[in-house]
Amino acid sequence: MRRLLSASFRNRLFAALLAASLIPLLLCSALLLQIFRLRMEDRAQGEADGYLDSVGQTLDQACRSFSSAAAALERDGVLSQALLQGSPSQGEVYRLFLEDVQSAQTLARLDLYDSQGNWYCSTRSAAGRSLSPQWGVLYQARERAALTFVAPEDPGTSNSPVLVGAAPLAGPDGAALGFLLVSFYQSDLHRLLDGAVGDSCDLLLLSPYWRAVYCSQPALADSLADDLRRRLLDGEPLAYVLGEWEFYGLPLRVTPDVLIPRDDTCAVAELAIRKALFLEQDPRILDLCCGSGCIGLAIASRVKDAKVTLADLSMEALAIAKENTGLNRLGGRVRCVQADATKKAPAFLGKYDMIVSNPPYVTGAEMQALPHSVRDFEPEMALYGGEDGLDFYRAIVENYTPALKKGGFVCFEFGMGQGDDVCRILEENGYTILERTRDYNGRERAVLAQYGRKED
Repeated sequence: MRRLLSASFRNRLFAALLAASLIPLLLCSALLLQIFRLRMEDRAQGEADGYLDSVGQTLDQACRSFSSAAAALERDGVLSQALLQGSPSQGEVYRLFLEDVQSAQTLARLDLYDSQGNWYCSTRSAAGRSLSPQWGVLYQARERAALTFVAPEDPGTSNSPVLVGAAPLAGPDGAALGFLLVSFYQSDLHRLLDGAVGDSCDLLLLSPYWRAVYCSQPALADSLADDLRRRLLDGEPLAYVLGEWEFYGLPLRVTPDVLIPRDDTCAVAELAIRKALFLEQDPRILDLCCGSGCIGLAIASRVKDAKVTLADLSMEALAIAKENTGLNRLGGRVRCVQADATKKAPAFLGKYDMIVSNPPYVTGAEMQALPHSVRDFEPEMALYGGEDGLDFYRAIVENYTPALKKGGFVCFEFGMGQGDDVCRILEENGYTILERTRDYNGRERAVLAQYGRKED
């Protein structure tokens, strides 16, 4: 019996020691997996940025080639004279034209026109047709006095150019000589960009008519273009289609779980930033009902010592806010927490120098009149502010004033015509209105107020 007990004890001891040795191993493995995942995400982002940079550089080089070709044509005395005199295209003119545009003719098809739109010569085998100088791209190029590109108004057939540009030509005395017309066809664009992106990414270029102009994976071109076109025609906001948007110079990930950041909201962001810059060192700022985190992240990006908390009831919104925090490399000074603006502020939040918020403020009547692209795609919980649109202002003032330091500030965005009501709610609860400001459209949009002045 004693032998059995001894064996059992040894087994248990061995199992305990094995478990104790495995726990650090498992923890290390989990940590390594997390590091690997983050590195893969950074690598993918880096590759995407590299592709875009490569495409941009390729197109910039092409534009420089066309501008150089136009400059060479302007300097060519024989061609200038031929264009001014209106003499027809001759063998010598054609030879000189090919010499002057040699560096660019491998990139696209080039045509020479005089100032009246009469066609002279081309790098194409087929002759071109005369054009009116008032024709789209010629007119724009002349008005801008620079190389200008447009998508053809008529997509046309597969044999039609998918992108057209023009550079105005002027003589030594500034007299208008004509135009260099640049035409990209499908084959030209593929030849130009395939060297930049190859087959390793799904770069898709679309015309204003949502026709696929170029796709690094040709098999995907039609399906991607059709999907994008369908979603936009259904009224889905462009920001959701793209999956990203910009606010206050920051790139942001957006989904239907969060409101699309709008220029109107820059008013409250700017008001909060101006105040935060003059707060004590390392100010603590709470962005309540944060959504995508656009306001809090804008503050953190401009106020370099600010410690910002992004708070929202929606876990889906918080996931987006957290992603945007990492995207803008602000994770060291920004945290994301779940908090309900309609309930007492959680004790773990602590005290803040400023609370900033763009809460739901759309009234019941306004909800019914919202555009389809807003009502049916953006989250209702981020829009509806009660029948009078003021429920969240009352709730935040009641529940989150205790989370302010003495002399702390609140900064609210509000809807059209709500400024007086929001200010009254603040004043009735011991706040002093410091500033009311307007958005870029001239509509009153934000208020800054102070609670419990230090001298009080």
